[in-house]
Amino acid sequence: MSRGQERSSQRLAKIIEPTDDEKAAAKAAQTFGRSYAHDSTALGVAAFALVFLIVFAIVIVTLVDGVLRGEFGDQDIAWLVAIGAAVFVVFAVLVVVSVLVARHHYLHPVKSDVFAAGGRLFHTSFMPDKEKNGDGRGIVRINVVDIAECAGFHNRKDRTVWILPSPDARIHDVWRRGKRWEDERELCLALLEKGIPSGADTDPFFGVDEQYRGFLERIGVRIEETAEPVDFLAGTWLPAKDDFHDW
Repeated sequence: MSRGQERSSQRLAKIIEPTDDEKAAAKAAQTFGRSYAHDSTALGVAAFALVFLIVFAIVIVTLVDGVLRGEFGDQDIAWLVAIGAAVFVVFAVLVVVSVLVARHHYLHPVKSDVFAAGGRLFHTSFMPDKEKNGDGRGIVRINVVDIAECAGFHNRKDRTVWILPSPDARIHDVWRRGKRWEDERELCLALLEKGIPSGADTDPFFGVDEQYRGFLERIGVRIEETAEPVDFLAGTWLPAKDDFHDW
């Protein structure tokens, strides 16, 4: 390897990451309530519970109104009470399941990381294999975008900085199966060296904890304040004309 190639390889391999204080602050900010609010599985179960709560309320209103009007006999009342009790039991079970799922995800969070290398911003996560084979293998998921072709939007409500690509750029979504979490950085550096696979999927955005805002600004990501949902931003955001020159 020539000296020029060696220096180029060293530049590509240089990793810039958040400080230890920023990492500690991000970890401390992950309360149960915040984890629950971002847990799509637990929230999905809670949505079903809400449906049964509404049904239960309708049954109670119908029962009370019918009794007050004298429209229901003993048999009707007994049936409505039985239906209401069954609906309430299902509601309570779903609430408990939702909380237990959220608690499990809170106590065993998905491993994730954010760092920069070679002019790219990487956000990685790890999903272990469902089979308990004990070898620690799973899927390393890598979101990567050129720092010069993205912007960050800080939403104080969800305490997240959402990273969106410029209109002509893409956030690549690369999955590596059968890998260990410890292989994550090596896989990212391999992408820098070999290039992003042509068949890689793309994502419209990804989010990082607001505690990493300072890190993002240090590596050159422009941050804006927003109150808009990220789904709305992903479909409407356009950079100002000077943005490409400023980056």
